[in-house]
Amino acid sequence: MTESAVVVLKSLFGLLLIWAFVFFLWRDYCLDRFREGVFAARDNLFQFAAQGHVSFDHPAYTLLRERMNACLRYGHEFTLTRFILAMTVLSKATAPDVAAWEFAMSSVQSEEVRGQLANYRNWLGVEILRYIILRSFVLYLLILPLKIISKLKEFLRRYCFPKAVAAVEKLESQALEQDYRNTDNRSPVPVGAA
Repeated sequence: MTESAVVVLKSLFGLLLIWAFVFFLWRDYCLDRFREGVFAARDNLFQFAAQGHVSFDHPAYTLLRERMNACLRYGHEFTLTRFILAMTVLSKATAPDVAAWEFAMSSVQSEEVRGQLANYRNWLGVEILRYIILRSFVLYLLILPLKIISKLKEFLRRYCFPKAVAAVEKLESQALEQDYRNTDNRSPVPVGAA
């Protein structure tokens, strides 16, 4: 076998591995990650109710629990195409789930409990959207640079900017001290001499 044939075979094998990763392993990983997050959130919601903040049979709690269970059961069905279709269809009419949620939340007395339940619901919505984006490997590759830029900005804001500001303030104070010393060494200008 010639060297070029070996290179071609290695390239084909590499492409086959990439194809298997993108179309099989990546989607399974994303689904497992999504389900793990939902399981953890559902456990936190259960603990929140077990601590007596909300009753286990309260409509808001049961709606959230049922929604989380549906995400666990049908998470593999969440695709970008179905999301876009749902957005176009649901944008024209209010979903019955929204009305049921608002009615259930109106019976929650505590503002703190209402806020915590809303946080669970909002988290689930964001997690579903994140899963839909991650599931599409190509879309993930398109969004990855934005995520890297965001992390870089956060790193600069948290670690580099405070050091830079401190250094600039030190230089500024040194310049002001030098200016003050230079002003003291000059002879005073007599009044009316100008």
